[in-house]
Amino acid sequence: MATKSKVVGLKSTGADLLNAVRSSIVAGSDLTYADRIPVATQDNLQEIGKALLTYTPDMNQFLNELINVIGMQVIRNRLYTNKLKFLKRGFLEYGDTIEEIFVDIAKAKNYITTPPAGNEGDVFKQELPKVLSAFHKVNREDYYKVTINEAMLKRAFMGYAQFDSFVAGIFNSIYNADELDEYILFKQLIGEAAKNSYQVQVAMPVSTDKSTVTNFSIQLRAQALNMEYMSRKYNQMGVATHTALQEQVLFIRSDVVPVIDVVELANAFNENLASPISGRIIVVDDFGSGNENFLAVIADSEFSMIYDTRFETNSIYNPQYLYWNYFLHHHQIISSSPFSNVIVLTTGSVTPTVKSVAISPKTATVMQGGTQQFNATLDITGDVDTSVTYSVDKTSGSTAISSGTTIDNNGLLKVGLDEENTSLTVTVTTTSGSKTDTATVTVTPFSTN
Repeated sequence: MATKSKVVGLKSTGADLLNAVRSSIVAGSDLTYADRIPVATQDNLQEIGKALLTYTPDMNQFLNELINVIGMQVIRNRLYTNKLKFLKRGFLEYGDTIEEIFVDIAKAKNYITTPPAGNEGDVFKQELPKVLSAFHKVNREDYYKVTINEAMLKRAFMGYAQFDSFVAGIFNSIYNADELDEYILFKQLIGEAAKNSYQVQVAMPVSTDKSTVTNFSIQLRAQALNMEYMSRKYNQMGVATHTALQEQVLFIRSDVVPVIDVVELANAFNENLASPISGRIIVVDDFGSGNENFLAVIADSEFSMIYDTRFETNSIYNPQYLYWNYFLHHHQIISSSPFSNVIVLTTGSVTPTVKSVAISPKTATVMQGGTQQFNATLDITGDVDTSVTYSVDKTSGSTAISSGTTIDNNGLLKVGLDEENTSLTVTVTTTSGSKTDTATVTVTPFSTN
């Protein structure tokens, strides 16, 4: 796997780069490389090239060090950089799945001075919190390949200009492609997260008309302030949460920026204008395919669930045809949190709609007298009521369900101790649009073990 070089502050040109490779190889305890390959100067490039080309093991070491170690640190500053890279949350060393857990707020209950007759033991009953989870799996497994042959190497060692061009060509080929693809995937993720979140329609054609610009700025400020208050309508799962202004990130389309007051925009987000647009205000060219009407997205800074799971280079030499193949593998989890607040401002018509609802888990086994928590995930568009109701009934047969078998509107199922049905069906129904989904519960006999 590629590792970072310990060499710092090098120029990515000429003799400095050759000597950095040489020093790194020697530091790895291969002192014979130093005996065969001299220190690079402005006059001995061809001599170094000849020494490398006439001894394949040295060339293998040189190219591996150049690409796997030195290049990653020294050359990347000349490459295209994904400006959304800050959305990454880290590196997942093991596994391919992340479980995200959210505990919803508790519900208030009416206080009474005297417990109902027969229910004096209510104080000892459990009141389990509503715990929701979302799973994020690896969904990007890309690799990039570049071939280096002897003809390319011979040209590279003709002069330092050719050598610089050779090195830049290698890294532009694989790393630029990776950075660009990553940026496209990240901005598409923002668009997809916004598509399933709270949408606000604004009259904002791309023009310099003061009234439309003012309306956009007012809406932007208003929605950012709305997100500071506890609400269930700004996130996909409908949980009660809020996002403070300093924890919000504004993504705004590049063609909108020239027609708005950037100072006013920065002030709205308490942004220090060390540069015209910086920090928590991020300019993107678009929000991905299918999201052409999106002008700006306000998101919780923790909305992204992006993790690298593999980033490494590998190489293989083909002795028959005298070339090296280098491979860059980049695997990632690229996902967003359904519990995080996201608001999008769009020019398109926004029709509040619940497109579907999904219940989880889809199957469960519950003992008589036991409980099971169910959760609902809504796919919505616009400002729509995200509340749901739950119901439980027998799956089949003539036996009525026990009066002790109930489910509340938080999705907590309680199976009666005297429940005779061995299979129950739990149904979730959206208040808006009456979309439904079902889960099957297998009931097992009560046991003290």
